[in-house]
Parts: sequence; structure tokens; C-alpha cells
Amino acid sequence: MSEYLFDGLSVLKGRINDAKSIVIFLDYDGTLVGFRNNPMEARPSGDVINVLKKILETPRINTFIITGRNPEHIKSFLPLKDLKFICIHGFIMDFADFRMDIPEEDKKIIGRIYEDVKKEFSDLVSDMNKKEDIGINFNYRSYKGDKEDLRRRFIEIVKRHDAEGKLRIMDLSECINVLSKNWDKGKAVNFVLEKHAPKDALPIYFGDDVTDEDAFQVLVDKGITVYVKNDDARETKADFFVKDPDEALRALEELFN
Repeated sequence: MSEYLFDGLSVLKGRINDAKSIVIFLDYDGTLVGFRNNPMEARPSGDVINVLKKILETPRINTFIITGRNPEHIKSFLPLKDLKFICIHGFIMDFADFRMDIPEEDKKIIGRIYEDVKKEFSDLVSDMNKKEDIGINFNYRSYKGDKEDLRRRFIEIVKRHDAEGKLRIMDLSECINVLSKNWDKGKAVNFVLEKHAPKDALPIYFGDDVTDEDAFQVLVDKGITVYVKNDDARETKADFFVKDPDEALRALEELFN
């Protein structure tokens, strides 16, 4: 069971102070910023920017934003020097010239799903987009009708085109992402630690949704993992938890002061 981070703060500070180098992974929506009906309105506060700047000024810390967002969106929100971005749940990493090559059949299935979703929901949901040829984002947070029915209908379309279960349906907070199963945030974190971090680096990960559980899993007994709850009570593999993005920011301030 995860522990409330602020109950173990002094021990965590000791581990961080003793580490020769640190790699910190930070999810964005639901972790650094609260959720918004329109995701393009979920911009970082001045406090978030200031905390990130302070962390980036520390030479022994490598800092990565790991998010489901497209690169152009997240980079426009956080235009900070030396900040690195892991986008679309790990499928794109510009700093490593990395783009996960998914099977052609998966790309075709994603295209067919997206065309049907547009026909079915274009008048109901304004924020749905194809993540290049990698996946689909379906955000129904602003929908005023029966959200559970809308969610069910969307998943039915996905399963109709993907009867063999080649794709992963990620049911997030009033948002569903559909992606190829051959990559995830956990694999992306392993890639970074193996290729783009010192061998003795202490990994630290803050995240809020089910996509972050893949990363929590690979970091068991290896680093510090923090679940940002946002009123969710799911089981988690994270070592610690905080209540919301405000507490996540406070934790970052206290841990890296």
C-alpha cells in the first residue's frame, strides 16, 4: 500500500540528497496541472514554471515530461531550456530521435476507427483527435449528456474494428486513448534509464492515471514513485501518493528546495 508522501518526507529528502544523479519523470495533466474541460486551457501556473526552472538549474537532475499529449502542444506550454519531452505515452522522444514504429496493420485499424468516430461523434464531442498514425484521443469531459453511454459507444466502435485486440484502450479521467500495445510509459522509462541517464541515477516518477502504472511497475524497488490521486481511489503500484496537483507541486518544492 502506498504511503502519504508528506509522512515520509524526511526519508525521501535523505535519499535525494545522497543521490549522485537523479532522473525525474513528471506527467502533465492531472499531475502538474488540474484537468480542464478543454485540454488546451490546461496551461501551467507561474508556480509550476518556477518550480521546474529551479529543478532544471540543478546539474545532477535530468528532467523529463512524460505525457499523452502531442509534442507541439506540450512544448508550447512548457518552453523551458533543458526540459525533455516524452510524448504520446512514450511513443515519441525528440531528444533521442526516437519514434516507436508500430505495425502497419495497427495504423490501418487506428485510421478506420478514427473515421467512424468522427462520423458518430463530431457533433457531440469537440476534442477528439488522431495522434498522428499512432493512436486516438477521445476527450468527453465537456459532454453534457450521458457520459457513460458515450463512453460505451466509443469502445464499441474500437472493438468492432479491432476484434483481435491489437490495440490498447486506456480509460482515463473522462478521456479514452487508443494506442498500439507494443509500447507504453514503462518501456519508455526503461529506454531513458538505459540510454539517456547515468547508471547510478535515482529515478523519481510523478503520475496520476492508469498509463503511469506501467512506469510505477518497472520502477518497483528502483526509485521513488508518486501517485497523484485526484479523488481516485484505485489500487496503485506507486510507493507514495499525494492528493492532487497542488500537493504534487508542494512535494516537488520541498523535495528539491
